[in-house]
Amino acid sequence: MLSPCRNFVTLADRLPAVRPEKVEEMSLTDSMENRIAVVTGASSGVGREIAHQLAERGCHLWLTYHSDDEPVRHLQGVFGGKQRIEAKQVDLTDDKAVSSFFGRIAEEGEGLDYLVNNASFWSEDLWDADPVTLEASDLRDVFEVDLLGSFRAIRQAIPLMLQKGGGSIVNFSSSDSLRGDPKAFAYNPAQVAVLGLTRSVARRYAPDIRCNAIAPGPIDTGWTERWGLSDSEKEDVGSKNGLLKRMGRPDEIASLACYLLSDPAGYINGQIIRADGGGSIA
Repeated sequence: MLSPCRNFVTLADRLPAVRPEKVEEMSLTDSMENRIAVVTGASSGVGREIAHQLAERGCHLWLTYHSDDEPVRHLQGVFGGKQRIEAKQVDLTDDKAVSSFFGRIAEEGEGLDYLVNNASFWSEDLWDADPVTLEASDLRDVFEVDLLGSFRAIRQAIPLMLQKGGGSIVNFSSSDSLRGDPKAFAYNPAQVAVLGLTRSVARRYAPDIRCNAIAPGPIDTGWTERWGLSDSEKEDVGSKNGLLKRMGRPDEIASLACYLLSDPAGYINGQIIRADGGGSIA
């Protein structure tokens, strides 16, 4: 017969006598109003939606774009009367160009709260390319934007964030790349490297600066039209994607990015969030 446990400890016994004071609850909009944010690759897809949602929440924005300025100009027209929205064409592979862009922010003397490294390099020619026929330069092109472009922005952003006592960074990777997408051989290595960058920044600059990454699955940003996929091919992409059997929407990823940037996500740091409709466990 088992003897009764003489040292049974309840959960109540383990809790401190005095509970920590509850932090006053704050909505995303309240916590982000009048914050200063940089979004790279803000003229299309997820980056455009992130910029829009940050503007809706009252952020002052500094946006970069590669070639098409119409979307960011539209954003200025909608929100420019309420808050500051600056946009500039920036080559993220150029150290001087990135330094010049952040130098303009530094001149304002108000620091920086948020950085979203959304810009990414991709070419249809690299899709499903045979590794035997790929050149090292093909991988280098992706690394220059996705990894080193993010690094260049982070390097410039950190002093501006520390000037304000801290900040939050969101990088972008790819859920499919984390498991080695065989059709994205030229793309995968840089996406995995972004995770190392994310965790290194998180560990180095905690607790002042948080750094997380989002690894989306296939997102419906219009690439299916640009690639000329038929309706049946588009349906096939969605039906095979994860547990939800559809592609994700830009607004879903943007909402996640805004949350990770915000104060309500203050206990999340160094994490890789796979927003892939359950694809990583399907």
